[in-house]
Amino acid sequence: MKYTKMKKLNAALFAAATAFTLFAPHQTLAFSFDKNYIISDTDMTNKNYLSAKGVREFLDSKGSALADYKTKDVDGKDRYVSDIISNVSKRYNLNPMLFLVLAQKESGAVTSSRVTASMDKWILGFGYCDSCTAKQAATYKGIANQFDSAGWQFRNRYLTDLENRGTTRSGWGPGKTKVTADGVAVTPTNNATAALYTYNPWVGAYGGGSSRYGANSLFSKLWQEWNPSITYPSGTLLQHENTVYLIQGGKKRRFNSKSALLANYGNQSIIKVPATVINKYQTGTPISFPNYSILQTPDSKLYLVVGDTLREFEDRESFKNSGFQASEVISVATREIVGYKTGKNISSKQTYPNGAIVRNQATGELAWITPENKGYAIFSKDILNNQFGTGFKSIETVSAEKYASFKVKQPLLLRDGTLVRTKNGKSIYVISKGKRLAFDSRAAFDAYGYKISNVIVVDQKILNLHPAGAKISLKKKTTTKKASATVKKAQTKTSTATKKK
Repeated sequence: MKYTKMKKLNAALFAAATAFTLFAPHQTLAFSFDKNYIISDTDMTNKNYLSAKGVREFLDSKGSALADYKTKDVDGKDRYVSDIISNVSKRYNLNPMLFLVLAQKESGAVTSSRVTASMDKWILGFGYCDSCTAKQAATYKGIANQFDSAGWQFRNRYLTDLENRGTTRSGWGPGKTKVTADGVAVTPTNNATAALYTYNPWVGAYGGGSSRYGANSLFSKLWQEWNPSITYPSGTLLQHENTVYLIQGGKKRRFNSKSALLANYGNQSIIKVPATVINKYQTGTPISFPNYSILQTPDSKLYLVVGDTLREFEDRESFKNSGFQASEVISVATREIVGYKTGKNISSKQTYPNGAIVRNQATGELAWITPENKGYAIFSKDILNNQFGTGFKSIETVSAEKYASFKVKQPLLLRDGTLVRTKNGKSIYVISKGKRLAFDSRAAFDAYGYKISNVIVVDQKILNLHPAGAKISLKKKTTTKKASATVKKAQTKTSTATKKK
């Protein structure tokens, strides 16, 4: 039976199953619905978005009974639902979050504290059609069969048809305008959106469609809430489980040791985030050693760690002149420095290979001299403490002539990731790539997970050293019609998924 309409599950059951998700008070990002673009193609097919452990952790965070629920998989073995979802995702190259959102949209299972008989049989409503006999529908009954059948359908029917012929068998495709079952004209902009409308050809309550069902607008709402589009500024420290990462240049850099974290970012706040946030970032070079560590490789070469760069000492004389001691050298395997960039070699003529704070003897001016002999003026104690901590290095007094040789022109700025405000100012900023990014509301500040206790107060002149950057906001650029306020018991609309052959 091709293109059979799925049988409507009991409306009261759906109202109860989805009520918590739809209307429970909680803080989320502002929701906007684009009927023509629900999720990206990459979002739909990112099979590595969550591991089996990540799926179970997500279910547990929602208070779901599914987190600890075991049932028979398609091979007859008992497995946790999280493992079943993970296996289906890998089998069909689909995002495990796709199945989690579908399960919530169709049966409210992800936030349910118990697994009902209906959920256990028809968690996705797949194959439960109006014209099907009980015997025909039985093929798809059961949690594992539901996920596997839906996965097969998305991969081997919808997405394959879209790639080969530009539309699904029911006519949904990018650039093809169709009217949904609730009377809304939709023109999908990508394959993922076309596939979702093929599975469920309704817009629903949150997008100007039928007020009786959540449908694809509910899918979009759940996706946005569960996969926040927050992008943390460079310099932010994020923690997932027991691992801390530095966000830098759009990548996450894992700290491989506590000493590297404390030495480099000891006084900076860390924001705890779920897997759905940390997995959005590509993996960058891990941070294994504290800044200005001395490393020795098996070939006896010596290197100075400066950020994500290794600078080789040209010879033993250059190392001796640097002021480092042999006891400070760390022996490492070659594999431990893979990923580090190669910087300029350190010669015996290098003035401050590990940097220094100097004071102009004549004027009292302070400057930070980098290992590359670049000078940056330090205009306040706030910046000094922020960059080097209250126990900063000793300050070397130098002659006016030597100070001038460093050509100090640019100011040293606050460290990336620093939260800051002025004494009388109302705005709070985070420093990123040397710029000050203002939060446009307290809600935005809170949504990112920052804490007021970590905000430092600086003089307006110090803040002004940092050019203004883009504001951090929860507002979205696109806006759409809001769901009717009368939809207080919105239900899901089950899919028009075709049978697997």
